[in-house]
Amino acid sequence: MNLREKIALGTVQFGLNYGINNKTGEVSKNEMSSILNFAFENGVDTLDTATAYGNSESKLGNYFKSNPGKQFNVITKFPPKVELSNAPLQESLIKLGLNSVYGYMAHDFKMFGDSISEVKKFLQLKETGSISKIGFSLYYPSELKFLLENEIEFDIVQVPFNVFDQRFAASFKSLKEKGVEVHVRSCFLQGLVFKTPESLPEKLQGIAKKLKQLIDISIQSELSIQALCINFCLSNAYVDKVVLGVDSLNNLKENIKESGKVLSGDVLEKLEALKEENEKLILPLNW
Repeated sequence: MNLREKIALGTVQFGLNYGINNKTGEVSKNEMSSILNFAFENGVDTLDTATAYGNSESKLGNYFKSNPGKQFNVITKFPPKVELSNAPLQESLIKLGLNSVYGYMAHDFKMFGDSISEVKKFLQLKETGSISKIGFSLYYPSELKFLLENEIEFDIVQVPFNVFDQRFAASFKSLKEKGVEVHVRSCFLQGLVFKTPESLPEKLQGIAKKLKQLIDISIQSELSIQALCINFCLSNAYVDKVVLGVDSLNNLKENIKESGKVLSGDVLEKLEALKEENEKLILPLNW
């Protein structure tokens, strides 16, 4: 597979003002259409959205209606803090204007309350025939451990993965061996990797040293931080899709241009050494 074919387009910015480095706000309708057209023309075949992403699903649905020849694999998510039923799935399908979706994930694992029966009840939504692959968007390795230890069978998982947050990496191989499709998000840690150590807020000063090291690796390797972070994720043999959110057409063009660059073993080792265990620094929900 061409590494660029592993890119999935994240759509949170289509419906929300999102990201620590986002200076442009929610993406306009025209800009969104330009982004989706360019993505389609450049082999990006998967879109990642969610009920919780504002009006992203509805905007995508309007685009699909206006562009019937441009078909994507769509992944959406069951909303957090909502009672488990078939209704949210049906609402998402109506907004998207689709009869089925490629992937459907639980957006917040806490909704299950460590109840195996509730997890299995969610997975039964696949029996509606409207879902090709069902699974979970996770934040903590303990959530994945719960699924694996209880021998829960699922098709797809999405987890954070980047040069700083490598908490799930040790599980990728075993997931693939079980036939689970592995998607990763937060490649740029919501834009944190592009900030300077001096510009970090006080509560993120703990990552300043590693951010400086990332800048040094970029200078020494003569590769942009964008290229290092994208290809660190893309080059992982066990990752099926890398979800990249963009806030402009130029942003997408840059991401595609920088993807597919080969990282040497030495550079990969240096990037792997940047892993950070402190979840207060690497989980945006803690910021």
